[in-house]
Amino acid sequence: MATKVNFKGRKVIEPGVYAQIKSGIPAKPNDFSFGDLAIIDTGSGKGFGGGSGINGVFANGLNSVYSFNDSDDFKNFVKGGLLYDLADYIFNPANNMPGPETVHIIRAAQTIPSTIFLDFNNGTDGGSITIKCKNEGSVGNGITDETLGKAVIRFDNVSVGNTVELKIDGLLIADYTCVGSSIIEAVVAVAELINNGNTGYTAGIEGQNLLVFSKLNSVDPSTEVFTLTGTVTFNGDAPSFVGWKNGTTLSKGYGWQFKESAENVGFYTLEILEGNFAGLTVNGKSINGLTKQQTKPSLLIRSPEFNNVDVLLNWLRNDFDFNSLFNISDYLINGNGDVSGLTLSTLMLASGGSEIYDPADLDRVLEDIRELDNTFFLSDKFGVDAKGIVNSKILNHIKNTAEFDKFLIIGGGSDETKFDTGADSSIEIAKFYDTTSVIICHDGETRHNQFDCSKEKLPSIYYAANVAGRLGGLEPQESGTYKTVKIKEFNHPLGLKQREKALIHGVVHNRNVPGIGNVINQAVNTIQNNTRLINPDGTSFEISIMRIGAQLNKELILNMRPLFVGSNWGKTSPADVKAFVEGYLLSKTSTNASDNLILSFKNVTVRLIEDYYDIKYGFVPNGPINKLFVTGFMLDANLSA
Repeated sequence: MATKVNFKGRKVIEPGVYAQIKSGIPAKPNDFSFGDLAIIDTGSGKGFGGGSGINGVFANGLNSVYSFNDSDDFKNFVKGGLLYDLADYIFNPANNMPGPETVHIIRAAQTIPSTIFLDFNNGTDGGSITIKCKNEGSVGNGITDETLGKAVIRFDNVSVGNTVELKIDGLLIADYTCVGSSIIEAVVAVAELINNGNTGYTAGIEGQNLLVFSKLNSVDPSTEVFTLTGTVTFNGDAPSFVGWKNGTTLSKGYGWQFKESAENVGFYTLEILEGNFAGLTVNGKSINGLTKQQTKPSLLIRSPEFNNVDVLLNWLRNDFDFNSLFNISDYLINGNGDVSGLTLSTLMLASGGSEIYDPADLDRVLEDIRELDNTFFLSDKFGVDAKGIVNSKILNHIKNTAEFDKFLIIGGGSDETKFDTGADSSIEIAKFYDTTSVIICHDGETRHNQFDCSKEKLPSIYYAANVAGRLGGLEPQESGTYKTVKIKEFNHPLGLKQREKALIHGVVHNRNVPGIGNVINQAVNTIQNNTRLINPDGTSFEISIMRIGAQLNKELILNMRPLFVGSNWGKTSPADVKAFVEGYLLSKTSTNASDNLILSFKNVTVRLIEDYYDIKYGFVPNGPINKLFVTGFMLDANLSA
């Protein structure tokens, strides 16, 4: 029986000579992003944030991954808090230097939207409209410009194993056991416990003092009783809340009011407002320089004049601005819906919004973003939390489930006391991870407050964000070594011996270089096997070399998948695959005219094994220049030419 051959899309049985022309030019590979950053909010954005959490009402899963290309849009979305304060460090990491092309943010939380309840009280007529806020969580709950009561707690002496138990009117708001003898460390830890709790109280830091702020809209916080127990020694009398004052203007979240028409009796307009207070730093400073009393709300929605619930309802259903921010969840029309006798009230506040950060929601985030095209993660767990379960889960995701190679950037210690001393020091954190996938950044910023001319010490996540922004704006082959950063003054200017120790143990840190300024001293990861630039197993302590490999892998996957997966032996030969890989590698080879990922490649082999191709190649990465050694020879002027 004659053989059957599939040629030019036809079945050929009869003997003969058959010819065809095929392109010898490999398909042009596409370039893909090289420095995109993802931030998983595991609690750092509590009280702020836009959209829905990963387990939200109006969106969930991948629909809750929000992406931004500039600082202003990012800030407008998160609205305030720590992530708002980090935006400029990420998007504008140094003078005239770009940050990542795209920053993704995902809230690892269950979010419930706040509610606006419009009650048209007009006897037997009128009705009501219930509105849900699409920016879910407590961020939507309306808060006025009241002044919170502030209590100051002074820690006098702290030792390892000392305990702190803090209650207000019998409610436990913090229970902490000291892991060291540092007062500021204990103060920071207790403040974090208070801020991460769901008690309604918040905390800040002033020097080495713990600041505790009263609940929002508390009737009279000066009557609340503090109970301090434990083995830590406290300085001074029992604290109490002072300085509390009521507010009248919307400062945060959503509020609304009805306005009576000046021209048409019995007609009204609906105004929905949003407060713009961006919150406080860990030291209790206003993030954008404006206190709650100084911020002014924005008018989001103003309806046309109406005298009937149904008229307003129809307008709301069709207004683009309203529907982009809100959703009508329910309504009731009484009688004929007439509101001409509406009783006006003062500013009303949205309420009922909440967020719950649960470990299961982080698991869902990591499952849902397996194919997300980001290169870096910036962790919001740093310092004493750097070695915690959150970062371990993200690292496990990078190593075992993420489709592409990625890197986790973590803030280590924030000052000299947390450089190499203690389990949560930068050196010990780097030794704990010991992997090319994790980058530890030591030190925090001493920031000059331009609004009150004061200084405040900020934690290591600020430097980590600055490094993440700087690396994200660099092409993979461009080393982060000696690249300038935004931060002008650091908590811990390292000396030579400390810098050398940091490099040996894989800790990224700052150095002030005359003529350049504050720079990343060397861009290293935490792998402890770091005496050679490239190890026999293909690992390297140099971030840029690992990024080159990651970028090659990602681009080969994204380019080859649509071309070859789902094809067959007749359509795709080993020569076709080899030609494409060689063409891709050639497009990534550096020349005199163009910098690129690799210097050269060789030995591209392709083997067909059952239903897959086994492809191998070698390449020389476009590695960094980190050191120069110059030797001059002094010559004798009397020597003859």
